[in-house]
Amino acid sequence: MPISAPADSVAAAIAEERLPDVLSLIHRDGFGHNAQVVRPERGRTIERLCRAGLDSSTAMELAKRERPVVLIFAPERVEAAEIVL
Repeated sequence: MPISAPADSVAAAIAEERLPDVLSLIHRDGFGHNAQVVRPERGRTIERLCRAGLDSSTAMELAKRERPVVLIFAPERVEAAEIVL
């Protein structure tokens, strides 16, 4: 389930096997240049998500799923980005 951050972005923890499909949809719908993947194995996931603009409780919720987190920065298009994720 996608989680909206303060009106400018949306984030979701995505299963590794679904990531290629999700990234294809993101690019197809024109969000590719505004997307970022945060991988838990690289460490400091919560810190990285907070730096990207998510509040700490949202960052913790996503990080505890131990999956890649896809962030889409989409001012004015958050609802469309949520549909993709």
